[in-house]
Amino acid sequence: MERDYSFVRVQKIRRSSLTSASKSNVGSVRMNSRDRLFKFNNENQKYRYRIDSNNQLASSFSKRESQRIRPLANPCKPQLGSAKQSTEYKKNSRRHDLFSSKIDIPSRNNSKKTNWNSQCTRRRCCCLLAALLLFQLLAGMITAMTIMGMQLKNQTTYGSTQRAQHQQHKQQQQVHHRVHQVQAVRLLQAARQQVQAVRLLQAARQQVQAVRLLQAARQQRPVHQLQQHLILVRNYLRWNQTGTIVAGTTLAGSTANQLNEPYCLYIDSNDILYVCDYLNHRIQKWLPNATNGTTIAGSSTGLLGSSSLLLYQPFDLTFDVNGYLYVADSGNARVQRFPPNSLNGTSVAGTGFLSSALNGLNHPTAIIVDNNLNLFVLDEGNTRLMKWLPNATNGSVMIDANDLNSVFDFVFAPGSSNQVYLSDNGASKVRLWTFSSSTEDGYLQIVNASTTTITSPRGLAYDPYGNLYVADTLNDRIVMFCGNSTVGTVVAKYTTGVPTVSGPSGVAFDSNLNLYVSNLYSDNVVAFARL
Repeated sequence: MERDYSFVRVQKIRRSSLTSASKSNVGSVRMNSRDRLFKFNNENQKYRYRIDSNNQLASSFSKRESQRIRPLANPCKPQLGSAKQSTEYKKNSRRHDLFSSKIDIPSRNNSKKTNWNSQCTRRRCCCLLAALLLFQLLAGMITAMTIMGMQLKNQTTYGSTQRAQHQQHKQQQQVHHRVHQVQAVRLLQAARQQVQAVRLLQAARQQVQAVRLLQAARQQRPVHQLQQHLILVRNYLRWNQTGTIVAGTTLAGSTANQLNEPYCLYIDSNDILYVCDYLNHRIQKWLPNATNGTTIAGSSTGLLGSSSLLLYQPFDLTFDVNGYLYVADSGNARVQRFPPNSLNGTSVAGTGFLSSALNGLNHPTAIIVDNNLNLFVLDEGNTRLMKWLPNATNGSVMIDANDLNSVFDFVFAPGSSNQVYLSDNGASKVRLWTFSSSTEDGYLQIVNASTTTITSPRGLAYDPYGNLYVADTLNDRIVMFCGNSTVGTVVAKYTTGVPTVSGPSGVAFDSNLNLYVSNLYSDNVVAFARL
C-alpha cells in the first residue's frame, strides 16, 4: 500500500550534503504521520530532515553530517520550523500513538539506534519512578498531616474534656461545700430548736409538777385546816341571824303588800327589789323601805292567762343591759320580754305550749341574759340548758343530760363562759357542768353541820367576792362555798320567834352586801344585815 505523504518544505538544505538521489527531491520532501523530524547544527544553521517509518533518513547525508544529527529536546513533540508545518504536524499527530512507535537515533548504525531507545526507555522509567515517588511522598505527607490533625484534634478534644471534667468536678465540690454549709446551718438551727424545746418542756414539766404538788398539798390538807379557813372567811362575811321582812307578810295573799310562794328575787344597782309572785302570777316591785309592792308584769289581782298581758306561774326574772325585763313564764312554757314601764310582753323563747322541739320549752325555771343579749334558759321539764341568740326562732342545746332529775336554777362559774353550776333539786346536789358534755365535772357538799348533805337545793347566787350561795330549801338554811371550794359553811338558818329562813327558794345581795332570802313557807322576803 502506497504511503500518503504530505509535502513539507525543507529550508536551506545544502545540496552538497545530499546524495544524488536526494538532490532531485530538494524543494519538497514527502512525509507521513509516522515520520519524525530531527534537526542538526551545521555551521550555526538549523536544518530539518525527515525520517521515515523505518528510521531511515529521507535524504542522503554525509557521515559527518549524520553524526551531527541529534533528536529534538522532546522527541514526542518535535519543534517545526514554521507555523504551517507545526499545524500540519499536530493534525497528523492526533491520529498517531506517540509511544507505540519506536524512536531510534537517526543513524545508519543499529547500535546507536538501540542505545537511543534504551535511553528513552530509561528516561521514561525514571520519570514514572520519580512521579511514583513524588506521589508516594505526597500521599505520605497527606497521611502524616491527616494523622497529625487527628492527633491534634484528639488532643484538643481530650484537653477540652479534661477541662470540662475538671470544671464540673470543681463545681460539684463547690456545690457540695455549699450544701454542707447549708446542712451545717440547718443542723445547728435544729439543735438550737431542740435545746429550746427541751428547755421549754422541762420548764412546763416543772410547772406541772409544781401545780400537782400544790394540788396534792391542798388535797392532803387536813379537814380542820380547811374548816379554820372557812371560819376566817365566815368571820369576815357574817350576817345577823335575826332578819327583817322587806316584802310580804307572814300570810299568803294577793294584795299589794302580800305574796304567795315567792320563788326568785332580783335586786338592781338602786337596791330595788323584784319578786316572782309564783301563785299570784305576777312580778312585784318593792322600793327600799316600802310596805307595798307594785305590779310590773302580769295581773295585779292574781289572774293567770296566756295573753301578752298575763303570766302563769312565773319562776324567774332578770334584766338585760337595755333595761328590758325577762320573765320565765313556766306555766305557759315561754319566756316573755317586757319593755321598760310596759305591761305588754313579747315571747322571745318557746311557743306557749309544752314542747321538746328546739323552738319549744317545758316548764322553764331559770333564765340569764348576757351582755350580748344571748338568752340562756334552763328547761326543767326537758332536763336541758338552751341558748337563744337575739331575735332567733329556735334555740340550741348547750347541756342535755338525762341523769338530771329536777334542775331549778343555774349560774355561770366565775371567770368562765361555758361552765355552770346547776342546782339539782331532785338529786339534792349542786353540779358543775361544762357545755357540750354528757357528764358532770363535780358537785358540792357541806361538812360543817350535822346534816352533811344539801337537800332539795333551789336558788343560787354569787357575792362580789366570787363566793357561791345555795338555798338549801328542805334544811331551811343558806350555805356559802368560798371560791372554788367544794365544801361550804352555813351563813343563815331557821330561828324560831323571829323573821328567819323558812323554806328558802331564792338568794340575792344589795349594794351593802346585805343578804335577801325569799321564803316559800312564810310567803315573804327576809333581809339579813351584814355584821
